[in-house]
Amino acid sequence: MVCAAVYWRVARRRTAQGPYRGRDAVAAALGALALAASVARAAPAGQQPLVAGVAWPDRSLPVVVDLSELPAEWQPAARAALAAWNAAGARLWYVEADGPAPPNAVRLRPASPLHVCGGQWQPVACTYPFVYQFAPQYLSRAEVLIAPERLRPERQRWPRQPVTLAALLVHELGHAAGLGPADDPGSALHPAAQQPAPSAADRDALRALYGEAYGPRALAPPRPLAPAPATAVAAPVVLRWEPVPAAFGYYVQLLDEALYTLQDGIVDLDFGYYLVDTSTTDTELPVPQPLPAGEYRWRVKARTPAGNSPWTAPIPFRVESAP
Repeated sequence: MVCAAVYWRVARRRTAQGPYRGRDAVAAALGALALAASVARAAPAGQQPLVAGVAWPDRSLPVVVDLSELPAEWQPAARAALAAWNAAGARLWYVEADGPAPPNAVRLRPASPLHVCGGQWQPVACTYPFVYQFAPQYLSRAEVLIAPERLRPERQRWPRQPVTLAALLVHELGHAAGLGPADDPGSALHPAAQQPAPSAADRDALRALYGEAYGPRALAPPRPLAPAPATAVAAPVVLRWEPVPAAFGYYVQLLDEALYTLQDGIVDLDFGYYLVDTSTTDTELPVPQPLPAGEYRWRVKARTPAGNSPWTAPIPFRVESAP
């Protein structure tokens, strides 16, 4: 009745001519992205994980979830499902998007009708995972589609085992995390989708896939200090932020505005095209190369034993020409 469609979809393809070097590469990158959007490969369904060896990369944790397209009356159940998985004690946890979702996110939305999902005809819901073209071991995003008419009592396939919205959302968000179907009817990942919360085995599977969280989570991103949003700075540029308690390191990314616009945001995994894409144990990072005059965006997230903090919102700034 409910399952994840295991399709490997290409999230991004990069040009093979070398690292991105400003606006001259925009046309080539755009063509490559258009080609990538048309490529898809089928993969067989399996047990946990959803596709063997495939999971969200550490840079994408916590995973952002976009609930904005769900009906308002569904959103409390969706938030309860997020909280149920967040209580598993894994380094993967979900955070609801605050505003427009970034490119790497789980999007939930109604869709009618759903015809086929993983070999099932007219399912109640379906989760579509996508992977990176150049790193197919990593999930880049996921879409959870739900057919509202299939939730009506008269449209239930098995009336003696009706699917509730609460159990359905827990089931599909488990798939979106990378977990595959389970044989145990007591599991939230069983195809019948009868459980309103993950089982102990489900929680163990999530921790096995992503590691166990130790201590309190960093619920907020680091506070950026410089360059501040919408400010003009002179080269050399040094990125600075406030420390996060218990953080043992930070991920930092910097790219120019042209690439940011091309990608509709910042993609978590870069393949040599960002100006900075690194980790550091410090709370400042000198940009290693001179930045020409122009517009840029940067962001940072903390790494802690309980898992990563969210990313800061991309911070725009401008580098001015030398006098």
